[in-house]
Amino acid sequence: MMFDVQKLANGLGFTFDTVKTGRFADTLTIARPKTEEELAIFQRMVDWIYEQFVTKVAEARKLDRQVVEEIGQGRVWSGRER
Repeated sequence: MMFDVQKLANGLGFTFDTVKTGRFADTLTIARPKTEEELAIFQRMVDWIYEQFVTKVAEARKLDRQVVEEIGQGRVWSGRER
């Protein structure tokens, strides 16, 4: 979830100034909406983490990767029953 408080803050009279040393230095700011490029970076990170998760589950449970994908369907399961 990506927070953006720019409109709320501006409505209350707050403004933000940015000083950064690199193109993506302020990517985690909540002071403005994310750009399409930033959102794509976050999506790649999420995809990589999920890929690692599925791989580790498949290896640890000695299951075929495709079976794990079918069970998970893009969700992350904690393994706890309630």
